[in-house]
Amino acid sequence: MSELNLKKKRSTRRIKRVRRKVMGTLQRPRLAFKRSNRHIYAQLIDDIGGKTIGMVATTSKEFSPSAGSASKKKSLKNSKTAIQVAEAVYEMCSKKKIKQIVFDRRGKRYHTVLKSFADKLREKGIEF
Repeated sequence: MSELNLKKKRSTRRIKRVRRKVMGTLQRPRLAFKRSNRHIYAQLIDDIGGKTIGMVATTSKEFSPSAGSASKKKSLKNSKTAIQVAEAVYEMCSKKKIKQIVFDRRGKRYHTVLKSFADKLREKGIEF
């Protein structure tokens, strides 16, 4: 088995292990945090109803660099961007009157980008 396939298999196993323990409801949805090579995605999910309540991603227009900027190819997965995504998630939660969430880190380690995202949400008043 190649190294890449082994990494994918291990990652999938970690995600499934976490998902067995984490369940979101309409009153306390699951916040799934995903960090790809370039972007950050955060989704509020009601697992019982099987619906996505809301989503914030750095692929949206509000996070895109200005049209004349030379930094179009720049990565948007750093800690500063994670804080901006956390603020957008907080705004979405406040509109939907959500005070508590279940945090799903999708098998990733709790440090750097993920930690700054979670700390900003806690600072804003979201409990998890």
